Parts: sequence; structure tokens; C-alpha cells
Amino acid sequence: MLDPANDLRRTRMIYLITKALISGVIIMAASEAAKRSPTYGALLVSLPLISILAMIWLWRDTGDNERIAALSEGTFWLVLPTLPMFRCAVDLPCKSPHVLKTVYSLAA
Repeated sequence: MLDPANDLRRTRMIYLITKALISGVIIMAASEAAKRSPTYGALLVSLPLISILAMIWLWRDTGDNERIAALSEGTFWLVLPTLPMFRCAVDLPCKSPHVLKTVYSLAA
């Protein structure tokens, strides 16, 4: 006998596993590309793939335009404080603990 609740749980679990696998593949691809060429790895990471996937999945799960708008606005505003940390990671004089402490305090 088929149990509709069990089928729903199974479908939901497959959906969650699919989301995790797609996200993992993107991260793995960026990591592997960076091993061969840091430029290609940076290109993959700089693309807003994860944000777009999150918006697609949020739309599929809720269908709520306001939540998607809030997610995109939050993503925009939370990217800005992280930009100095990326600059600090590649700038050798910036490696001093004093500068790192200042950058992290500004980002928080």
C-alpha cells in the first residue's frame, strides 16, 4: 500500500540532496579550476551562481516575491563589508595582525 506521507518525505529528501549536490559541484569546480589557474577559479567564484540558485530554490519553495527581494537586497549589502577582506588576503603588507584586526572589525 502506498503511503502519501512517505512519498512526500522521499520527494523532499531527494530535492534537498539535489540542492546540496549542485552547490557542492559548483564549489568543487571552482576549487579544481583554481588549482589549474587561479584566474579561472576566481571567475567561477565571482559569478553569482550560488545567489541565483538560492533565489530559484526560494521561489520554488515559497513563491514569495518579497522574500526573494529581501534575499537579494541582503546579499548586496552583506557583500560590501567582505570586499576589504578579499583585498587584504592578496596584499602582502596587509598581513600584519593590526591591519587584519581593523579589517575584521570594519566587516563586523
